[in-house]
Amino acid sequence: MDGTARLIAPLLAQRLKTTVIVENRPGANTRITSEWVARSPADGNTLLMAGVSVATNALLYPLGYDPFRDLRPVVQLTREHLVLAVRANLPAGNLAELAALARTQAGGLNCGASPGAAGIGCAYFGHVLGSQLVSIPYSGVAPMVNQLLGGQIDLAFIPADYAMQHAPTGRIRLLAVASEHRLEGSLRGLVPLADSWPGFSLEGFLGVLVQGGTAPARITHLNAAFNAALAAPAVRENLRLAQQEPVGGTPEQFERALRERFQHYQRVIALTGMQAP
Repeated sequence: MDGTARLIAPLLAQRLKTTVIVENRPGANTRITSEWVARSPADGNTLLMAGVSVATNALLYPLGYDPFRDLRPVVQLTREHLVLAVRANLPAGNLAELAALARTQAGGLNCGASPGAAGIGCAYFGHVLGSQLVSIPYSGVAPMVNQLLGGQIDLAFIPADYAMQHAPTGRIRLLAVASEHRLEGSLRGLVPLADSWPGFSLEGFLGVLVQGGTAPARITHLNAAFNAALAAPAVRENLRLAQQEPVGGTPEQFERALRERFQHYQRVIALTGMQAP
């Protein structure tokens, strides 16, 4: 998220003819930043770059804002993918072996659960396997991946860029992609989990939102600036290298995608009986 923001910021500044400052406000799985933007002036000068947690947070936590009323979509920047990875010495080299191991392992396998889609994925995968997966909560992706690399957890759904970075070290093995289609580049050999369990999807996104009362004309202006930045060849190449698919499009298209993801994860949470952390 930070890298994408800093990649696009200079081009956005040129287009908008103003200074663009990238400010990290971490905490509470982006709820702190989201509420800050939701309470900001409705002038379109405070932008929220958010991932799929902007949709899943409303399903898992009590919020002091309504993400569909107090925030307004501007543009979807990318589509993001999660990869199913296991510790290197787990005796499962493919999905069939992993499913068999999950059914026979005393006490079940443990699954790293970082906030958002990856955490939901542990409950979701356990449900489709018909086996117990014990979710081990983490405050973020980095500590979860470090534990997977160290062999302290059995498996996790990790971002595709982490998968590309760490798989060549031999400390983890990649078994599948949690998208409904194959990826490109070095991860193109991974089978989609949806091939075995139709509809299985943990796709996410990066997108930009503003305070919900922002004028439509301002949102249209911002949308054009972001689409222009996304069209730059260097930006598209850098995003693809990080296994992020550039998307772009209209605010309405992003709103539809946001609601679709919300409804998808709403169904998943209901299906699995997952409880809020």
